[in-house]
Amino acid sequence: MKNSVWEQFKESLFRGKAERKTLHNVVEYAPNAIVLIDQDGLIQMVNAQTELGFGYSRQELLGQPVEILVPHRFRSAHPGQRSSFFAHPVRRAMGSGRDLFGMRKDGTELPIEIGLTPIHSGSKTLALASIVDITERKRAEERFRQVVESAPNAIVVVNKHGEVTLVNAQMEKIFGYSRNEVVGKPVEILIPDRFRSHHASFINSFFAYPSTRSMGAGRELYGRKRDGSEFPVDIGLNPMASEEGPMVLATIFDISERKLADDKANRLRKDLHEVISVLSTANEEIMCSVNQAVTSSQDTATAISEIAATVEQVKQTALIAGSKAKTVVESVEQTRKVAKEGHAAVNDALQGMQQIRMQMESIGESITQLCDQTQTIGDVVAAVNDLAEQSNLLGVNASIEAVKAGEVGRGFSVVAQEVKSLAEQSKVATKQVRAILSDIQKAMNKTVLVAEQGHKAVEIGSQRAQFSGEAIKALMDNATTSSQMAIQIAATSQQQISGMDQVAQAIESIREASQGNVSGIRQVEETVRNLHQLGARLKELAAHFKP
Repeated sequence: MKNSVWEQFKESLFRGKAERKTLHNVVEYAPNAIVLIDQDGLIQMVNAQTELGFGYSRQELLGQPVEILVPHRFRSAHPGQRSSFFAHPVRRAMGSGRDLFGMRKDGTELPIEIGLTPIHSGSKTLALASIVDITERKRAEERFRQVVESAPNAIVVVNKHGEVTLVNAQMEKIFGYSRNEVVGKPVEILIPDRFRSHHASFINSFFAYPSTRSMGAGRELYGRKRDGSEFPVDIGLNPMASEEGPMVLATIFDISERKLADDKANRLRKDLHEVISVLSTANEEIMCSVNQAVTSSQDTATAISEIAATVEQVKQTALIAGSKAKTVVESVEQTRKVAKEGHAAVNDALQGMQQIRMQMESIGESITQLCDQTQTIGDVVAAVNDLAEQSNLLGVNASIEAVKAGEVGRGFSVVAQEVKSLAEQSKVATKQVRAILSDIQKAMNKTVLVAEQGHKAVEIGSQRAQFSGEAIKALMDNATTSSQMAIQIAATSQQQISGMDQVAQAIESIREASQGNVSGIRQVEETVRNLHQLGARLKELAAHFKP
């Protein structure tokens, strides 16, 4: 601060000591680094912020070329630039359009902005450099750039003339342009032809009343890609200040997928309404079905109870049938035994009938022989009767002859009389024999008739005995079959009893399951009722989301 040039400058500018002190404090405690150099580029004055920002003490800087604060890569060109300023000393920003850097004592660089102000002190012209450390701003800009660059949406920064000043990678991806093809061009390059004529007025309107808002509220917006195709977009507008003047940051959202999703959602909402209607109808039908199922389950439970009672009755009937089947088996066995004995008796009767028939045949033969003999006896009796007739005739003739002979023939007359008497007796005896033969003949005829009737009776008896034998045999066979069937019936009855026990157990299980089914259906009924209420609630909610 003891630099003569600087002191001279203060004294020339401010006559009073207090004023100079004020100037000193303003410079010393300014928030920016301030460096005063002469035309030779030597540092004449620095303030505290210069020491702090560059790491030098002011003793190390005063009288040194200003290039000590310039990075090595820029030092060779700096004297010429300095000479150019002093040749045309006007207040301006140094290095307009270029990035400027300073170099600290430790060799590190820092981004800076420099404002140059010429100061005339007597015949000398000095340059007052106000140096702003823009490290934080650069960092913020870099963060901003990274945020913009990595943003998932297209970002386009437009100035008040409608020219694009900044885009990000997502813009390149969505629109198909490289940033070199867009930056500096009218933003209408990204707008479909049919909307371009009115867009300039929208830009003017926004800059007239800048505010953060959505663009084209209530309207459908479209972007235009490099290939000329269009796609739906949403655009958010944010006003922002910059060194170049007011800007608008447009955040562009490609809503193609959202549009598809909205269309799909609208279809789904429509389908949802239809499904809810179907669900409501189905719920009502299910409620009716469940009520019917409850009634049916109760009826089924009642029917199962009745079936269980019937099964028990069938079981008892099967027990009785089994018992009676055993009795039938015993009775059939007794019948079979009696039938067997009857069959043996019939066989014996048939054998007796056969013997009787043989004896009747023998009697018939005997009667035939007797008839023949009786006939012979009749013939003999007839001959004897003829002899008696002849003897009687002979006795009559002898008596006649004896009468004729008189006394001589008296003895002959006695003989004739005896002969006649014998002839009479023979006739009487013959008559009696004939009567006896007649009786014998009648008896024999009756005997033959009886024998024939007996033979017929034996034949009929034999046939009937044979038929009885066959019937008894059939009865015995039937009894055997009946016995076997009765045994089978008894066994079947026992199986039926076992089956009825199993059926009873199954029916009991069914009854328990039916009771569980009734309980389950009750729960289903409650669930369906809740579902019905839920469907009604869904219907109410869906009404709020009608497309």
